[in-house]
Amino acid sequence: YVGGEVINCRIIAGGNVWVKGKKGKIVGGDVKAYKEIKASFLGSNVGTVTRLAVAFDAALMQKYEENVAETKRLQEDMAKVKEALYTLYRQQIDGKLSPQQQEALGQLEKLKEDIPATLDKLAEEMTQIEDTLAQLEGAAIIAEDTLYPGVRAAFGIVYKEILKDAKKCRLKLEGKRILVAPYE
Repeated sequence: YVGGEVINCRIIAGGNVWVKGKKGKIVGGDVKAYKEIKASFLGSNVGTVTRLAVAFDAALMQKYEENVAETKRLQEDMAKVKEALYTLYRQQIDGKLSPQQQEALGQLEKLKEDIPATLDKLAEEMTQIEDTLAQLEGAAIIAEDTLYPGVRAAFGIVYKEILKDAKKCRLKLEGKRILVAPYE
């Protein structure tokens, strides 16, 4: 609970972030909460970039980002392995493969077989993380008065840039989309 204002702050909460009062506002900075962020005013009328995230689990998000990076690296490695194999196969056909190159060929063939299984495992982990984050239904970002442009709302890994003012609204996740709904 904060009474008043949160301006250009970085807040990470394991539960909710509520800025109380009729003039309670969150302007600028990064505010992340597991379940709910609520204030009278979110962002400002001058479009101050304000990043708000709910359904946020730091460990899961870090694991997800690591998996994305590892997937990209493995895909790049696979392309390099295929290129190297092509070169070695051509030399093998021409009978110009040294014993060291023959050994490298065997290692590259093994690597080519192993990478798809690793990619499948990473994809499965990422799906599990997405499913876990999706189970945080009910997570919400609430503007009791005004939601301004410049707010970047995130629910787990799903993002939405706010482009126009909205009054008394609740941002909620529906499927893979963030919707702006009335708040009463």
